[in-house]
Amino acid sequence: MDLFTDYLHTDNDEKLADYLYPISKKYLEKTPTDERYENGKTTFYNKNSNDYNKEELNPLINFIFKNAIKYLDVIKIDIKKNYLHLTDLWFSEMYMHGSHALHAHATEDLSGNFYIHCEEKSSSIKFFKPGFYYNKMTDLNFEEYNNYNSTMWKIPPKKGTLLMWQSSLLHSVDTNLSNSRIAVSFNLRITKI
Repeated sequence: MDLFTDYLHTDNDEKLADYLYPISKKYLEKTPTDERYENGKTTFYNKNSNDYNKEELNPLINFIFKNAIKYLDVIKIDIKKNYLHLTDLWFSEMYMHGSHALHAHATEDLSGNFYIHCEEKSSSIKFFKPGFYYNKMTDLNFEEYNNYNSTMWKIPPKKGTLLMWQSSLLHSVDTNLSNSRIAVSFNLRITKI
């Protein structure tokens, strides 16, 4: 019997990634570097919804909502009785040796990444099982890793891939070994109607 599990939703649209590449570069070029995001740039610390051209981002926003509705269907949230709202959206480019520390987006409900540009050796995202710090079994030898004994899953980025998960899920990004890894990240909130 499975007691608890986390769902990671995926989809892919390489044409959307191609479309977003010059748009992401435009926003990132206007963004100053920030010591909180070493070896890269992110609009996270400077994001202002008025800075984005909503019309040019409509294909991305529609793709996010289409997949969020699929996510809610899997976890059986009634979309007719709940309102889905995009609360945050930001572009990030990691350069060589960039990384992102362990964190969660605890104030939201769903979070995600869409990979726009991933050179060879671009860093993976890692997801961690809740309570992994306290799991004494992690040092044991397993015949194979599965959903019951794994405390971490590592997913390499791929151009055009969307990942979506519950915002409370802990995640980090490995040290980047490529010159450029560009993603757009987002948060969604679900509220009762």
